[in-house]
Amino acid sequence: MKSLITILAVIALLSLNLSAQTGGSTPTEVTKAFSQKFPKATEVKWGKECSKEWEAEFKMDGKEFSANFDNSGKWMETEREICPSTLPKAIKKTIMQDFLGYKVVEAEATVNSKGRAYEVEFANCKQGISATFDNNGKVLHKNKWEIKHCDKSKMKSECKQTKECKEAKEKCGDKKECKEVKAKCDDKKDCKNQPECCKEKAKK
Repeated sequence: MKSLITILAVIALLSLNLSAQTGGSTPTEVTKAFSQKFPKATEVKWGKECSKEWEAEFKMDGKEFSANFDNSGKWMETEREICPSTLPKAIKKTIMQDFLGYKVVEAEATVNSKGRAYEVEFANCKQGISATFDNNGKVLHKNKWEIKHCDKSKMKSECKQTKECKEAKEKCGDKKECKEVKAKCDDKKDCKNQPECCKEKAKK
């Protein structure tokens, strides 16, 4: 009798483990939909975004992507990290006007059923911001958080450069000749020389 109970207990335990593994695996509908939408994807890694959503991280054409699907396999969105310099002009203009004093940390292009949007993360000496823009540069939503721990010496240096870049951009105005100067300011490189450079560009 004891042997029978032991065997039944082992079977029950194995059944629970198998059930847990099956529940944690990516549904066939999801992987099938993914393969159909991204046939060239490589190095695919699946994770569960929430109880009703799955996320795949993968590479395609040498670039890194992430895509989300619901449990039925319906595609929800695709994200790709991009270089901030490739953001649409309208978004760059909004950033220059409304986010002066912040450094662009990273940028992502997002595509979903509603169209294309761009997520940009900013930071300065005290605060971080995550903002979503449409193609026209309109801010769709924005989140802020306080930066409590950082390398103060490094942040002071970055803040100083940001201020000098701001002065450079103000002197440049919207003159076409100063586009290259603004680009250099955005990259936080050689900002100290930019104001004078702007003057020279504006005179031409």
